[in-house]
Amino acid sequence: MRLLRSAARAVPADDLDRVDLRDALVRLLQELPPRQRAAIVARYWEHMSEAETAEALGVSLGTVKSATSRGLRRLRELSESRNGAEQQHARGGTP
Repeated sequence: MRLLRSAARAVPADDLDRVDLRDALVRLLQELPPRQRAAIVARYWEHMSEAETAEALGVSLGTVKSATSRGLRRLRELSESRNGAEQQHARGGTP
């Protein structure tokens, strides 16, 4: 399951797939530091602008940009490591 690179292109087959995808994303988000998680949720789930996010979080615009960038990078890393572990497990190896 490629969460971050192909999520925008992939259309889940049914509601269960959507629930599974959302659950996986929430689990990954929980692994981020609070500021990164808050910035990403505000920007991409709440559809807030960078300026709105900065105001809501009480931080500068630059902080929002860096927290979002670092958070997205970390989500990609976490997603890729989980995908690799899932693929190895599917092949009969140990995760």
